[in-house]
Amino acid sequence: MNKVCFSYHNQEKYVLSNISLSVQKGEWIAIVGHNGSGKSTLARLMNGLLTTDQGTIKICGKTMTEDQIWDVRKHVGLVFQNPDNQFVGTTVQDDIAFGLENRGFDRETMVNRIGWAVNQVKLSDYLNQDPHQLSGGQKQRLAIAGIIALKPDLIIFDEATSMLDPSSRGDVMTTVQNLKNQGLASVISITHDLEEASMADRIIVLNQGEIIMEGSPQYVFQHNDMLKDVGLDIPYSLKISNLLKRNGVDIKDVHLTTDGLVEELWTLKSQT
Repeated sequence: MNKVCFSYHNQEKYVLSNISLSVQKGEWIAIVGHNGSGKSTLARLMNGLLTTDQGTIKICGKTMTEDQIWDVRKHVGLVFQNPDNQFVGTTVQDDIAFGLENRGFDRETMVNRIGWAVNQVKLSDYLNQDPHQLSGGQKQRLAIAGIIALKPDLIIFDEATSMLDPSSRGDVMTTVQNLKNQGLASVISITHDLEEASMADRIIVLNQGEIIMEGSPQYVFQHNDMLKDVGLDIPYSLKISNLLKRNGVDIKDVHLTTDGLVEELWTLKSQT
Protein backbone atom coordinates (compact mmCIF):
# COMPACT_ATOMS: atom_id res chain seq x y z
CA MET A 1 0.00 0.00 0.00
CA ASN A 2 1.61 3.24 -1.13
CA LYS A 3 0.41 6.78 -0.33
CA VAL A 4 -3.25 5.78 -0.21
CA CYS A 5 -5.91 8.44 0.31
CA PHE A 6 -9.65 7.87 0.58
CA SER A 7 -12.79 9.90 1.21
CA TYR A 8 -16.46 8.90 1.24
CA HIS A 9 -18.76 10.38 -1.41
CA ASN A 10 -16.01 12.69 -2.66
CA GLN A 11 -15.95 14.67 0.57
CA GLU A 12 -13.18 17.19 0.90
CA LYS A 13 -11.74 15.65 4.05
CA TYR A 14 -9.93 12.36 3.67
CA VAL A 15 -10.87 9.45 5.96
CA LEU A 16 -7.42 8.04 5.23
CA SER A 17 -4.52 10.26 4.23
CA ASN A 18 -1.18 9.25 2.73
CA ILE A 19 -1.19 5.69 4.14
CA SER A 20 1.83 3.56 3.25
CA LEU A 21 2.45 0.13 4.73
CA SER A 22 3.74 -3.29 3.78
CA VAL A 23 3.09 -6.76 5.16
CA GLN A 24 5.77 -9.43 4.99
CA LYS A 25 4.95 -13.08 4.34
CA GLY A 26 3.96 -14.78 7.60
CA GLU A 27 3.79 -11.49 9.54
CA TRP A 28 1.01 -10.51 11.94
CA ILE A 29 0.24 -6.80 11.98
CA ALA A 30 -2.25 -5.18 14.35
CA ILE A 31 -3.79 -1.89 13.22
CA VAL A 32 -5.16 0.00 16.20
CA GLY A 33 -7.05 3.23 16.70
CA HIS A 34 -10.15 4.65 18.32
CA ASN A 35 -13.55 4.52 16.61
CA GLY A 36 -13.51 6.67 13.49
CA SER A 37 -9.74 6.54 13.00
CA GLY A 38 -10.11 4.79 9.63
CA LYS A 39 -9.31 1.17 10.61
CA SER A 40 -12.30 -0.54 8.98
CA THR A 41 -12.05 1.65 5.90
CA LEU A 42 -8.47 0.47 5.53
CA ALA A 43 -9.59 -3.17 5.75
CA ARG A 44 -12.18 -2.68 3.02
CA LEU A 45 -9.67 -0.98 0.74
CA MET A 46 -7.30 -3.94 1.09
CA ASN A 47 -10.09 -6.34 0.11
CA GLY A 48 -11.30 -4.25 -2.81
CA LEU A 49 -14.67 -3.43 -1.25
CA LEU A 50 -13.68 0.23 -1.60
CA THR A 51 -11.40 1.89 -4.14
CA THR A 52 -8.74 4.48 -3.42
CA ASP A 53 -8.96 8.15 -4.38
CA GLN A 54 -5.18 8.29 -4.62
CA GLY A 55 -2.30 5.85 -4.22
CA THR A 56 -1.92 2.16 -5.01
CA ILE A 57 -2.57 -1.15 -3.26
CA LYS A 58 -0.64 -4.22 -4.34
CA ILE A 59 -1.32 -7.77 -3.07
CA CYS A 60 1.04 -10.63 -4.00
CA GLY A 61 2.48 -8.58 -6.83
CA LYS A 62 -0.92 -7.64 -8.30
CA THR A 63 -2.13 -4.05 -8.26
CA MET A 64 -5.70 -3.47 -7.08
CA THR A 65 -7.34 -2.14 -10.24
CA GLU A 66 -10.79 -2.55 -11.74
CA ASP A 67 -9.42 -5.12 -14.19
CA GLN A 68 -7.59 -7.18 -11.57
CA ILE A 69 -9.81 -6.81 -8.52
CA TRP A 70 -11.24 -10.34 -8.66
CA ASP A 71 -7.79 -11.88 -9.05
CA VAL A 72 -6.49 -9.82 -6.12
CA ARG A 73 -9.43 -10.83 -3.91
CA LYS A 74 -8.45 -14.50 -4.29
CA HIS A 75 -5.38 -13.68 -2.21
CA VAL A 76 -7.27 -11.91 0.60
CA GLY A 77 -9.76 -13.17 3.17
CA LEU A 78 -11.81 -10.82 5.35
CA VAL A 79 -13.41 -11.81 8.68
CA PHE A 80 -15.99 -9.29 9.89
CA GLN A 81 -17.12 -8.20 13.34
CA ASN A 82 -20.44 -10.05 13.20
CA PRO A 83 -20.03 -13.61 11.87
CA ASP A 84 -23.81 -14.03 11.41
CA ASN A 85 -23.54 -11.68 8.44
CA GLN A 86 -21.22 -14.12 6.67
CA PHE A 87 -23.19 -17.38 7.00
CA VAL A 88 -24.96 -18.72 3.91
CA GLY A 89 -25.12 -22.48 4.59
CA THR A 90 -27.59 -24.46 6.71
CA THR A 91 -24.77 -26.51 8.27
CA VAL A 92 -21.15 -25.84 9.19
CA GLN A 93 -19.82 -27.91 6.30
CA ASP A 94 -22.27 -26.37 3.80
CA ASP A 95 -21.20 -22.91 4.87
CA ILE A 96 -17.52 -23.65 4.30
CA ALA A 97 -18.33 -25.41 1.01
CA PHE A 98 -20.08 -22.31 -0.37
CA GLY A 99 -16.88 -20.37 -1.03
CA LEU A 100 -15.07 -23.39 -2.40
CA GLU A 101 -17.95 -24.16 -4.75
CA ASN A 102 -17.92 -20.59 -6.04
CA ARG A 103 -14.23 -20.98 -6.85
CA GLY A 104 -14.95 -24.14 -8.87
CA PHE A 105 -13.16 -26.73 -6.74
CA ASP A 106 -14.01 -30.38 -7.37
CA ARG A 107 -15.86 -32.39 -4.72
CA GLU A 108 -12.82 -34.32 -3.46
CA THR A 109 -10.82 -31.14 -2.95
CA MET A 110 -13.76 -29.51 -1.20
CA VAL A 111 -14.19 -32.43 1.23
CA ASN A 112 -10.46 -32.41 2.03
CA ARG A 113 -10.32 -28.66 2.56
CA ILE A 114 -13.44 -28.61 4.73
CA GLY A 115 -12.01 -31.35 6.93
CA TRP A 116 -8.70 -29.55 7.20
CA ALA A 117 -10.29 -26.16 7.96
CA VAL A 118 -12.64 -27.38 10.72
CA ASN A 119 -9.72 -29.23 12.30
CA GLN A 120 -7.69 -25.99 12.34
CA VAL A 121 -10.44 -24.14 14.23
CA LYS A 122 -11.50 -27.10 16.39
CA LEU A 123 -15.00 -27.50 14.95
CA SER A 124 -14.68 -31.07 13.66
CA ASP A 125 -17.53 -32.23 15.90
CA TYR A 126 -19.96 -29.63 14.52
CA LEU A 127 -20.00 -30.39 10.78
CA ASN A 128 -23.79 -30.87 10.65
CA GLN A 129 -24.65 -28.13 13.15
CA ASP A 130 -26.69 -25.08 12.15
CA PRO A 131 -24.18 -22.17 12.25
CA HIS A 132 -26.71 -19.95 14.03
CA GLN A 133 -26.87 -22.40 16.94
CA LEU A 134 -23.16 -22.12 17.68
CA SER A 135 -21.73 -19.96 20.46
CA GLY A 136 -20.25 -16.56 19.62
CA GLY A 137 -16.70 -17.84 19.64
CA GLN A 138 -17.62 -20.90 17.59
CA LYS A 139 -19.38 -18.72 15.02
CA GLN A 140 -16.30 -16.58 14.60
CA ARG A 141 -14.11 -19.67 14.27
CA LEU A 142 -16.49 -20.97 11.59
CA ALA A 143 -16.10 -17.67 9.74
CA ILE A 144 -12.34 -18.17 9.93
CA ALA A 145 -12.68 -21.75 8.66
CA GLY A 146 -14.64 -20.54 5.65
CA ILE A 147 -11.79 -18.16 4.83
CA ILE A 148 -8.80 -20.44 5.42
CA ALA A 149 -10.40 -23.24 3.36
CA LEU A 150 -9.78 -20.95 0.37
CA LYS A 151 -6.11 -20.66 1.45
CA PRO A 152 -5.62 -16.90 0.94
CA ASP A 153 -2.19 -15.33 1.40
CA LEU A 154 -3.55 -12.60 3.67
CA ILE A 155 -6.35 -12.74 6.24
CA ILE A 156 -7.80 -9.50 7.62
CA PHE A 157 -9.73 -9.58 10.90
CA ASP A 158 -11.92 -6.48 11.13
CA GLU A 159 -12.80 -6.08 14.84
CA ALA A 160 -13.42 -9.83 14.75
CA THR A 161 -13.41 -10.28 18.55
CA SER A 162 -15.12 -7.09 19.69
CA MET A 163 -18.54 -8.74 20.24
CA LEU A 164 -17.18 -11.79 22.08
CA ASP A 165 -16.86 -12.58 25.78
CA PRO A 166 -13.28 -12.91 27.16
CA SER A 167 -13.23 -16.72 26.89
CA SER A 168 -14.45 -16.75 23.27
CA ARG A 169 -12.09 -13.91 22.41
CA GLY A 170 -9.20 -15.95 23.77
CA ASP A 171 -10.23 -18.97 21.68
CA VAL A 172 -10.35 -16.90 18.49
CA MET A 173 -7.01 -15.21 19.14
CA THR A 174 -5.39 -18.58 19.84
CA THR A 175 -6.71 -19.74 16.45
CA VAL A 176 -5.27 -16.65 14.78
CA GLN A 177 -1.91 -17.16 16.48
CA ASN A 178 -1.81 -20.81 15.37
CA LEU A 179 -2.51 -19.81 11.76
CA LYS A 180 0.32 -17.32 11.87
CA ASN A 181 2.74 -19.71 13.60
CA GLN A 182 2.07 -22.41 11.01
CA GLY A 183 2.81 -19.95 8.22
CA LEU A 184 -0.63 -20.49 6.68
CA ALA A 185 -1.19 -16.80 5.98
CA SER A 186 -0.08 -13.30 6.82
CA VAL A 187 -2.48 -11.65 9.28
CA ILE A 188 -3.79 -8.12 9.74
CA SER A 189 -6.00 -7.60 12.77
CA ILE A 190 -8.00 -4.37 12.94
CA THR A 191 -8.77 -3.62 16.57
CA HIS A 192 -8.99 -1.04 19.34
CA ASP A 193 -8.03 -3.68 21.94
CA LEU A 194 -4.34 -3.33 22.80
CA GLU A 195 -4.37 -6.63 24.74
CA GLU A 196 -5.17 -8.30 21.43
CA ALA A 197 -2.67 -6.14 19.53
CA SER A 198 0.11 -7.17 21.91
CA MET A 199 0.12 -10.64 20.31
CA ALA A 200 1.12 -9.22 16.90
CA ASP A 201 4.62 -8.87 15.46
CA ARG A 202 4.05 -5.21 14.65
CA ILE A 203 1.53 -2.53 15.63
CA ILE A 204 0.42 0.39 13.47
CA VAL A 205 -1.41 3.19 15.30
CA LEU A 206 -3.97 5.19 13.32
CA ASN A 207 -5.41 8.52 14.38
CA GLN A 208 -7.70 10.71 12.27
CA GLY A 209 -6.81 8.72 9.16
CA GLU A 210 -3.03 8.95 9.51
CA ILE A 211 -0.34 6.60 10.80
CA ILE A 212 1.13 8.25 13.89
CA MET A 213 3.27 5.40 15.20
CA GLU A 214 4.56 2.01 14.07
CA GLY A 215 6.75 -0.64 15.63
CA SER A 216 6.94 -3.74 17.80
CA PRO A 217 4.45 -4.04 20.68
CA GLN A 218 7.32 -3.38 23.10
CA TYR A 219 8.19 -0.16 21.28
CA VAL A 220 4.60 1.08 20.91
CA PHE A 221 3.70 0.42 24.55
CA GLN A 222 6.60 2.54 25.72
CA HIS A 223 4.62 5.55 24.45
CA ASN A 224 1.80 5.35 26.99
CA ASP A 225 0.97 9.03 26.94
CA MET A 226 0.59 9.16 23.16
CA LEU A 227 -1.69 6.10 23.19
CA LYS A 228 -3.86 7.67 25.88
CA ASP A 229 -4.00 10.95 23.94
CA VAL A 230 -5.60 9.16 20.97
CA GLY A 231 -8.12 7.30 23.14
CA LEU A 232 -6.41 3.91 23.47
CA ASP A 233 -6.17 2.01 26.73
CA ILE A 234 -2.90 0.21 27.42
CA PRO A 235 -2.94 -3.49 28.43
CA TYR A 236 -3.80 -4.31 32.04
CA SER A 237 -0.43 -5.97 32.68
CA LEU A 238 1.33 -2.80 31.55
CA LYS A 239 -0.85 -0.64 33.81
CA ILE A 240 0.09 -2.80 36.80
CA SER A 241 3.78 -2.74 35.81
CA ASN A 242 3.75 1.07 35.66
CA LEU A 243 1.95 1.30 39.00
CA LEU A 244 4.48 -1.01 40.64
CA LYS A 245 7.38 1.03 39.21
CA ARG A 246 5.89 4.24 40.60
CA ASN A 247 5.78 2.57 43.98
CA GLY A 248 9.42 1.53 43.94
CA VAL A 249 9.23 -2.02 42.59
CA ASP A 250 12.14 -2.72 40.22
CA ILE A 251 10.19 -3.93 37.16
CA LYS A 252 12.59 -4.07 34.20
CA ASP A 253 10.63 -5.52 31.28
CA VAL A 254 7.71 -4.15 29.25
CA HIS A 255 5.12 -6.80 30.10
CA LEU A 256 2.55 -7.49 27.40
CA THR A 257 0.90 -10.34 29.32
CA THR A 258 -0.08 -10.96 32.91
CA ASP A 259 1.92 -14.22 32.90
CA GLY A 260 5.11 -12.35 32.06
CA LEU A 261 4.54 -9.85 34.87
CA VAL A 262 3.79 -12.60 37.40
CA GLU A 263 6.97 -14.44 36.38
CA GLU A 264 9.15 -11.37 36.94
CA LEU A 265 7.48 -10.59 40.28
CA TRP A 266 8.06 -14.19 41.34
CA THR A 267 11.74 -13.91 40.36
CA LEU A 268 12.07 -10.66 42.32
CA LYS A 269 10.47 -12.27 45.37
CA SER A 270 12.82 -15.25 45.23
CA GLN A 271 15.81 -12.88 45.15
CA THR A 272 14.80 -11.06 48.35
